[in-house]
Amino acid sequence: MEKYIADKQVMAVVSLDEKTPAGNNMVCVNFTDGIQEVMPEMRYHMISTNKISDASSVQTVVRNHVGSYLLGVLHEFGIKMGEADMVLNSAGDAVNLSYERARDLKWGNVTHAMLPLIEVNKILVEHANKNNDGATSVGSKSN
Repeated sequence: MEKYIADKQVMAVVSLDEKTPAGNNMVCVNFTDGIQEVMPEMRYHMISTNKISDASSVQTVVRNHVGSYLLGVLHEFGIKMGEADMVLNSAGDAVNLSYERARDLKWGNVTHAMLPLIEVNKILVEHANKNNDGATSVGSKSN
């Protein structure tokens, strides 16, 4: 059965030895146009379909799945209504600051809007290991 991610037909999906920070599997998706994309296997299953779609459909699926997951996390931590905006804004700030730090470490001040967060994490971990400072996240001692 043919699989698609947006309007790109999937030719093959290859499991990688690499894992996400939570220990989940990573895959390399090979498209019929010769492009390859590495992503968590969970994302592949979430966004791949049997029909051609468009980028906005993929974004909607991601937004809905991740939003539902985040809501569950908020429930698990007992977040109160008065705390929700603060917590979610803090998460957004952490994503942006981590990206900016990784971007500056790897490329200087060049923007990569479609850079997966897992790549941001890899850059920060690589930098921390290289410098042996343990600073893999925003707010750590080397910031």
